[in-house]
Amino acid sequence: MRTHHLLAGLLSLLVARSADAQWRLDVSGGAFLAASTVTLTDRKLPPGVCCGVAGDQAEADFGAGGAYALGVGWAMSDHVEAVGHFQHALSRTVDHAKLELGDFDFPFESTDSELDVFSVTAGGRFHLLPPGQVYRPWLVTEVGWYHANGGVEETSCGRGGCGFTGAHDDRTGDGFGFNAGGGFDVGLSDAISVGMDVRYHRAFVLGDFGFITAMATLGVHF
Repeated sequence: MRTHHLLAGLLSLLVARSADAQWRLDVSGGAFLAASTVTLTDRKLPPGVCCGVAGDQAEADFGAGGAYALGVGWAMSDHVEAVGHFQHALSRTVDHAKLELGDFDFPFESTDSELDVFSVTAGGRFHLLPPGQVYRPWLVTEVGWYHANGGVEETSCGRGGCGFTGAHDDRTGDGFGFNAGGGFDVGLSDAISVGMDVRYHRAFVLGDFGFITAMATLGVHF
């Protein structure tokens, strides 16, 4: 019985959040779309592979994948909110890839690929409408740290075959990055909102890499 009373009390506190609440927690999930080519420079050759040397540069256009994020926000005013996010975007497919040997490019196929981009960023969210509105569109921009690692396994070489089967190209990097975009919140109650968060990210890793995330968001306000 005490447990039931405790849970009821916590739920009532959440739903009956005061109108001047300043904090929010967000959980988001959705899609990742690469907007530029990833450069992979650490090339590993298996025994007996002809042509090329370790260190030759490969480039890959990764396919669509997924993303999730955890965020926190603090309302500084009716229209400005300080925000921070941890995010993980990933892809496990490659649409196009090529190996650069001097002045020559050799396209190849890959059935084993991975791209992971982690970030911790902070910035500001700018609400276009005041608090109390059911629908609140907003703009956001953040800067911070990005960590990325990508890799592809060469399973065959295009245009006549060039004998690189089994070579692995990968790269890991850390660097500065930023993101900017927009979205909206739809209030389900004083304490709960749902919405969308769409952003363009530019991370100065893996050859100055750009990508887009589009995620649905669940927000808890208190």
